[in-house]
Amino acid sequence: MKKERITKQNNPVANKQSTQPRTPRSNLPLPTPQPLFPRSKPPLPTPHPLLPILITVLILSTCQYFIEQPQTPTTVINGFFSLIIEGAERTILPKNTQDDFAHYTLKFTPNCEACDDDHECGDRIAKTVPGTLAEVTQPIPLDIGVWDLVVTAYIDAAGTKPVARKSLSIQIVSGENYSRCIKLQPIEEGKGIFSWEIDFSDIDDSVIAIMTIYDMDWEVIDIYYFEDFEGEEDYEIIAHTDSIDTLDADTYRVVIELKDSAGRKIERREILHIYRNMDSFFEAEFLTAQFVDVYGISLSPSADKDFGEAAYDYEAQTPHSVTITNTGNQPTGELTIGLSGNDADSFSLSTTTMGSIAIGGEDDFTVTPNTGLGIRAYTATVTVTGGYGINKSFDVNFTVEIASVSIDETPQVVTYNVDAHEFIIIGVPDTGFNITYNQSDDDVTPINAGSYNVVITRAADGNYTEFSTTITNGLVIEKANPVVNWPDNLKAASWQQTLSSIFLAGNGTGTPGIFTWTNPGTVIENETQYPMKFTPDDTVNFNEPVELVTVNIVDAITSDIGIEMVWIPAGTFMMGSPSIEPNRGTGNTEFQHEVTLTKGFYMGIYLVTQEQWLAVMGGSNPSNFQSITTGLNTDRFPVEQVSWYDAIVFCNRLSIMEGLSPAYSIGGSANPDDWGAVPTNSNSTWDAVQIVQDSTGYRLPTEAQWEYACRAGTEIAFNWDSNQITSDQANFDASWFTYNGSPFGDWLSRTSQVGDYLPNAWGLYDMHGNVFEWCWDWFDQNYYIDPNAEIDPKGAVSGSYRVIRGGSWNGIGQYLRSAQRGDSNPWNRNDYYGFRLVRP
Repeated sequence: MKKERITKQNNPVANKQSTQPRTPRSNLPLPTPQPLFPRSKPPLPTPHPLLPILITVLILSTCQYFIEQPQTPTTVINGFFSLIIEGAERTILPKNTQDDFAHYTLKFTPNCEACDDDHECGDRIAKTVPGTLAEVTQPIPLDIGVWDLVVTAYIDAAGTKPVARKSLSIQIVSGENYSRCIKLQPIEEGKGIFSWEIDFSDIDDSVIAIMTIYDMDWEVIDIYYFEDFEGEEDYEIIAHTDSIDTLDADTYRVVIELKDSAGRKIERREILHIYRNMDSFFEAEFLTAQFVDVYGISLSPSADKDFGEAAYDYEAQTPHSVTITNTGNQPTGELTIGLSGNDADSFSLSTTTMGSIAIGGEDDFTVTPNTGLGIRAYTATVTVTGGYGINKSFDVNFTVEIASVSIDETPQVVTYNVDAHEFIIIGVPDTGFNITYNQSDDDVTPINAGSYNVVITRAADGNYTEFSTTITNGLVIEKANPVVNWPDNLKAASWQQTLSSIFLAGNGTGTPGIFTWTNPGTVIENETQYPMKFTPDDTVNFNEPVELVTVNIVDAITSDIGIEMVWIPAGTFMMGSPSIEPNRGTGNTEFQHEVTLTKGFYMGIYLVTQEQWLAVMGGSNPSNFQSITTGLNTDRFPVEQVSWYDAIVFCNRLSIMEGLSPAYSIGGSANPDDWGAVPTNSNSTWDAVQIVQDSTGYRLPTEAQWEYACRAGTEIAFNWDSNQITSDQANFDASWFTYNGSPFGDWLSRTSQVGDYLPNAWGLYDMHGNVFEWCWDWFDQNYYIDPNAEIDPKGAVSGSYRVIRGGSWNGIGQYLRSAQRGDSNPWNRNDYYGFRLVRP
């Protein structure tokens, strides 16, 4: 059988390189390498069983000299030979971390050419002594004569990976001990050989042999081609490592493939370990190469590969799916999917690469026409290719036709001053139209509310047909609802007035216009809501809305438990007293100043009565003057012996009973059930009570509200516009001290029924005398000299005492003045303390 050694160096065919770029193929899904043929390796040398060994190892510092390669045998005058091995410079794998070489062999060979007449070579045999340093314990007995010695170091215990050696000759002339120190020398690089053998006796076609070297992650390192073996029976191909200049000491994958012109192939895969200075790698035998078809695919496009027709400016088309099936008996390897032809850019693929498909397996991709294509037909070819002759393709088709214009002719309704006053095209396309508007055949600009005919035309172009239409009342601009701030809390001067007699304030910010009553002659009776009309200045574009507005009747406001209240209008008054008023307070306590109350409020006509207290609070009556008063019905006597704390509890409970939002909050709650027991001493938690913003419920009047309501437009000591007071005008002690020359009078020495004395001009009773009335404010004698207290004053932010006003049944006349200011601890309960309610 003919054999021929072809190397990469001396084979001109082998030196041909692939025209394809050598790019990494980390995504190449190759199967786990399995040897196709059994490997064989030469047997390791077996040490002579009768040879005891002693190699005494000394560190480098103990060696005094080195024996270089001798030209003539070194005479040794003993019969036992020992070595001191220094070691070689390391040229092993980078991953090796051994401190010493793992294995050594000492090979002694008789040198007959150097023998003298006294020592015949025939009596001696070659000796190989393998072992590790730890195993060498005895000297090496040698016969007298000349020996060639080779010491080799290996990095593995099996002795298969040599890295350094030393050769020398020795002559044994006597039986005495002797030793030598030698230095191992690195084996020259580039001696490894990788070879494989193939029998081509049954091959008639031209064959290409490919050897590909990968790293362990299947990244391509190098490719070697050996071509044109036609007619030859047998080849041995050897690739020397000194020609593989890119390989470092490492572990590699080697794939050797044979392929004929029909794309059939066989392959062998090996794992290659490269160590520096190895004599050889290994040999791989392919035996006879018998080729079969191993690769094939089929394509199964969905539908009929034709996307049909679509009008211009079409929406994205539904992708067509393509299934690739592996019809061969080998994995396909990586596949490439591409588009070709003049219209290749008019279509898109879901992927352009696909991993290897297993035998009988399948995978999918899609192809879709792009959007935005012009009017014409489009064709492209979809091709799937891969190694070893895989190549399948089919055509895809798509046609774009001229489109018709479609307009929604439903009238378009917009609101004046809200949406743009123009017709919006709803259809395809949204540009290129000419739009005109007319009313009564006159072209107009749609500005004001009204209906407009819309004429829409469009010339034909390469993508759309001609279009023209008139939409009657196509654009409708509706009147807008004006922004209106309706007047609230409107009042009648008295019951049964007509609506026309009520003053109508403007609507503040909002659409300009005026308010009128829908039926201005309506007489105000029990109803509290009447229709009011707002007429905007611009009646062309704005509607004229009507809304029910509440009218508050002065003498008709009564709570569920009978608390009657009158409306106190907003206004400005002089608070405090003039310096000439008799018996006025000293210092700044009654400093006279102008105060404005910007909001009106309801105020109780009467003091809260004992009957009303029990209706809200239940339990027992706290008053001193109650049913025990002989012959008197005290249900309508003012409740007394109530503290300021008691009064705010009553306010919130009544508000809750009547569905109003409570005015006071303690600890974040407006429910008195959460406040705990009413304090009988000073209490910081209760003193921190807050007014709930925008609440609608009952509350105590501020000091300014009380004085404003008490005066009812007067500016001197008492609200009947006089600087004198008698016991016929109020309940107080006139028996021993009179005010400003007023006559003496009787003293009841108790409270009296509410309403027993004449009211002021606003219908309020007992603003002077009977019981002191709790106010909201903390008392501060200098508070009213502060300019910030001129508009809606709420009193000082803190203090120890709450304000009381109006005087009482046991006080003298000067304490009943409109400007008189008093104070008391909020927890005090006396039979001359009561209260009156207000609400927004």
